[in-house]
Amino acid sequence: MDPTSHELAEVFYWNREAMATDMGMYMTLLFGYLVLVYFVGNKLDKAEAILISVLYSAFSFFLLLGLLSAVGNLIETGQKMGRLAEYSDAVYVGPVTIFLSWVLSIWYMIRVRR
Repeated sequence: MDPTSHELAEVFYWNREAMATDMGMYMTLLFGYLVLVYFVGNKLDKAEAILISVLYSAFSFFLLLGLLSAVGNLIETGQKMGRLAEYSDAVYVGPVTIFLSWVLSIWYMIRVRR
C-alpha cells in the first residue's frame, strides 16, 4: 500500500526537522570547540590537543552522517511527493557547511598550537 500525501508530508517535515536539529547540535559542538581552542588551545600539550580534536572530529562525523541520512530521506520523500525541485540544491548546504567548518576549526587548532 502506497503512503498517502499526508503521510509523505509528515515524513518530509520530520526529515527537515532532523536536519535542523543536526545543524543546531553541530553548531553547539563547533562553538564549544572554538571557545576551547581560543582560551586554552596554546596551553594544551600535544596529546591533549590530539585527544580533544579526535573526539570533536568523531562527534562531527557522527552528526554529518545523521545529516546525510536526513538529506537522503528528504530527497526520497520529496521525489515521491513531486516537490524535490523546491529543495534539490538547498539540502546539500548543511553537509558542505559542516565539512568546511570542521576543516577550518581543525586548522585553527593547529594554528593556535604553533
